[in-house]
Amino acid sequence: MIKNMKKLFFTLLILSIRVVSFSQEVPQLGAEIYLEPGQTTEQVTGWVKTMAEMKMPVVRVFMMWNYLEPMPGEWDFSLYDALFKAAEEFGVKITPTLVPNSPPFHRGKSFFFTTHNMAMFENEEYKEKSKIYIQNVVERYKNSKALDSWWLYNEPGQAPTPNELAINDFKPWLQKKYQTIDVLNKSWQSYYANFEEIQYDNLWISKGWTWQNVSLDWSNFWTGHLNNQIEWLASEVRKYDQEHPFHTNPASLVTSLRIYDLPGMKKIVSSLGASMHPSWHFTSVPRNKYGLTVSWQNNLIYNVAREKPYWISELQAGNNLYSGQNPMCPTPNDIAQWVWTSLGSGSKRVIFWLLNNRMQGNESAEWALLDFQQKPSERLLKAQEIAEILQKYSKDFDTAKPIVSPVTIILSPQTLLLQERKQNNNSNIPAVKELAHQKAAMACYNSLMSQGIPVTVKLNSMFNWDTNEKRQVLILPDVMCLTQDDINGIERFVKNGNKVIATGLTGLYDENEKTWVVNRDFPLDKVFGGSFQEIFAVSENFEIKLNEYRESFPTQLWYTQILPSTGKVIGSYNGKPVAVKNAYGKGEVTWVPSMIDLGAWSGSSVPLAQFLLTETNEATKDLKFRFTGFHENCYMQTLKTGDGYITVIANGGLLKQQIFIKTNKPMKSEILYGKSSCLSGNSLTIDPNETFVIKWFEQGL
Repeated sequence: MIKNMKKLFFTLLILSIRVVSFSQEVPQLGAEIYLEPGQTTEQVTGWVKTMAEMKMPVVRVFMMWNYLEPMPGEWDFSLYDALFKAAEEFGVKITPTLVPNSPPFHRGKSFFFTTHNMAMFENEEYKEKSKIYIQNVVERYKNSKALDSWWLYNEPGQAPTPNELAINDFKPWLQKKYQTIDVLNKSWQSYYANFEEIQYDNLWISKGWTWQNVSLDWSNFWTGHLNNQIEWLASEVRKYDQEHPFHTNPASLVTSLRIYDLPGMKKIVSSLGASMHPSWHFTSVPRNKYGLTVSWQNNLIYNVAREKPYWISELQAGNNLYSGQNPMCPTPNDIAQWVWTSLGSGSKRVIFWLLNNRMQGNESAEWALLDFQQKPSERLLKAQEIAEILQKYSKDFDTAKPIVSPVTIILSPQTLLLQERKQNNNSNIPAVKELAHQKAAMACYNSLMSQGIPVTVKLNSMFNWDTNEKRQVLILPDVMCLTQDDINGIERFVKNGNKVIATGLTGLYDENEKTWVVNRDFPLDKVFGGSFQEIFAVSENFEIKLNEYRESFPTQLWYTQILPSTGKVIGSYNGKPVAVKNAYGKGEVTWVPSMIDLGAWSGSSVPLAQFLLTETNEATKDLKFRFTGFHENCYMQTLKTGDGYITVIANGGLLKQQIFIKTNKPMKSEILYGKSSCLSGNSLTIDPNETFVIKWFEQGL
């Protein structure tokens, strides 16, 4: 009875959480000020003053529990009080990061010798202990004029972990899904007497040969479990502060998207963010595609957050030799490109990690915007330059929003999970590794953006299959897993007059890892104009030819023989049909079930770029801005302002490029960032790793 009452109380508390909106419109830059024992009030004040002088009015700070409560019941807020006092004096806002999951030594042995971590709570005992920390921190600073928002957890991206709390929560989740233990046993091929008997087994996370249903259940449960912990923390903060917004920052979305329920996370917070550290998160990406990858990740977060603001919550600010997977030091041009790319995607804040050098720990003497003499580095001066431009053109950036693209690339977390489970551990060929779908999608993004064609990146669960926009193009790059809802949506989308481009093994499996083509008819036959007949492994790299295109397509590992029905064959390999085009309803589908996109990622991008240009031409021919040709590793983002447009044009590659910017009507231009001598009319000369920000007006305005 008592247990049920507690559950009821918690449910009512969650329902009462009010998500407060942000009112800030002009984008802002900021940085983490890292506080630790040994610092002085004068140092803290100096750092806040520096932020104000650099026109970077947002300070993030970790509220380190083990620093705040060094002895049981003895709290020391002196450094944090100095920070808030200085922020109030210099007009700077603070967004404190709560770390209730990292208690000090005396609170529990699970946290011995840790500064902080991103792990979720292990059990109810630690959740209960954390309440005193939350109350002390929130009540102390909730009335400060400097308080901007509460940061709920840092990088809540823990992989599925069999701790006591998770296992206890997993059992009712299973009971809700299966209703009876007999139904679960049939699904799992198990023989449990009841749900309480279920205990964790390492086979749940093993790959390949184990029965998939239990592993899929455990992984799918975990995404919601992460959000439940964030939601619980939000409810605790709301006990003491009803006014301030919430924020959090999932990390490593290029490689770890499968462990998140981002739409669910978005509902809890007032703004959604992401950590973006190339030295940590871009290990699967070549250096000359870092800029495009920054654009890609921004695009994804923007299209999840949509009606709410989104931030780049952590951006690598300085050198790291030991505390990253790829040692690197961003150049001022890197800083400019990453920041402008984020702003060009619609980000409302870019917060650097970090301002000041840490004294101790793995990140000591690394990552900072200040040098060891506490003077601004060349990277910080570059950030200041950008902040001053935002201030000078505040009326333009206040209203600026990314234009809506007619081309969408679908990302499927279910496919990423399936590929992680099924990946061939004995092969180094990307086509059969866990990020095949992600890289195929990024290759398509690269091929279109390098022609100045804007692209929208969306999760399959957030795409509006019944869109009323004029003719749209949807790209399904190796989306191996399609749910029945996805399939029904694709059918409606094409029938209503839109276009689908599908590659790789799109549609071979459902979300339960069962293939659609064995013992049942391929459900997209009438839409795609054919079905899978057989798949043939060839070699790591080979080429296929499509009838309408002059150049052959680099392809990885296999080709698929199609059994055509209503589709017109547009490509063959070894005399077998490998590509079809099919009219369905008012729309059409181009289906090439080979890895031509992943082939472009590691080989020449030109054939894929030409293919996508042609296949999307009907939808993109009237764009306001685009390039007249293909410029490898360059890209353009376009913001609509009150009286014109702002374009961010970047060259992430190693070669100087001459780009002609085609506009759909005559335009006047003004360079906001970049050398004015490089733009002549609509012709732009752009050096390697260089970025331009240009404001455009229609002639006569």
